[in-house]
Amino acid sequence: MFEAYNIEGEKEQQLVIYVDGSEFEVEAFRRFAETKRPAKAVVSKIAAENFDGEVMRVGEFAQIYAAVQLGEAKLILGDMKDDIKFIKEDAKELKWGVRDVGGEVKEMNANVKNFTGM
Repeated sequence: MFEAYNIEGEKEQQLVIYVDGSEFEVEAFRRFAETKRPAKAVVSKIAAENFDGEVMRVGEFAQIYAAVQLGEAKLILGDMKDDIKFIKEDAKELKWGVRDVGGEVKEMNANVKNFTGM
């Protein structure tokens, strides 16, 4: 049994983990949490306390977590879609600007030829 949640503490984010299993399994998880951390994790304190509530099964937690992550990914992809739309519009404007500059260069070349007689 396993659940994990990020919460906002008074001064920093906190990770709360609920683990249920045999005494050996819970102790093994606690030792693992104390010695293995993500490379960029900043850990100021680890506390272990008894919890009398129910803890969901790992598979159930994984499904809920995946659904939350998928929802966040959809929001991010939606924002990216809007950004791509604006980039395409900017590229079209740039394309017309390049055409205008090309026309001005041709006109300048004609003026130079007329002026120099070349």
